[in-house]
Amino acid sequence: MLAKPGKLSRKIVGMLVVFFVVATTAICLTLLISWQLEGVAAAINDAGSQRMRTYRMGHLMARGLESTTQESTMAQVLGEEQKQFDKVLRDLQLGDPARPLSPPRNPEVNQRLKDVEKIWLEALQPLVSSYLAGGRPEREIALNRFDSELEPFVSTINELVLAMERSYAYDTNLLRTVQAALFL
Repeated sequence: MLAKPGKLSRKIVGMLVVFFVVATTAICLTLLISWQLEGVAAAINDAGSQRMRTYRMGHLMARGLESTTQESTMAQVLGEEQKQFDKVLRDLQLGDPARPLSPPRNPEVNQRLKDVEKIWLEALQPLVSSYLAGGRPEREIALNRFDSELEPFVSTINELVLAMERSYAYDTNLLRTVQAALFL
C-alpha cells in the first residue's frame, strides 16, 4: 500500500527545481527590462526638446532680421542651436551611457527617428545653414522657407515622441506583469 520510498521527495525536489527556474527567469526578465528602460525618460525628454529647439531656431532667424544690431548675436546663438539639434539627434540614435540615454529598440520609433533625421538633413538644416551664410536677401528667403517647413517638421517630431511614449509604456507594463508573476 505504501508508495515507493523516495518518490514523494523526488516530486518535492522536482517542484522546487521548476519553481527555482521560473523565479530565476522572472527575475532575469525584470532586470533586463529595467535596464532597457533606464534611459527612457532622458530619450523622451530630448526628443521633445527638439520641438522647442526648432521653434527657437525660427524665432532666432526672425529676430536676426528684425534688428541689425543683434544680427551677429542671433546668428551665433542660432549656430549653437543648430549644433545642439545635431548632437541631440545623434544621441537619440546612438544613446549616451554617461547620462544614461537609451537608443530606440522599437522598429516604429526607429523609423520615426529616421523620418525626423531625413527631414532635418534634407530640408531644415540646409535652410539654417543658408541663413547663417547668406546676406539679408538670402536670409529672408531662408526664413520664409523655414517657416513654411516648421509646423510639418514639428509634427513629425511630435509623432516620434508619441511613438516613444507608447513603446516605453508597453515595456513598463511588461515589467509590471513579470514582477506580478513573481508573487504568484
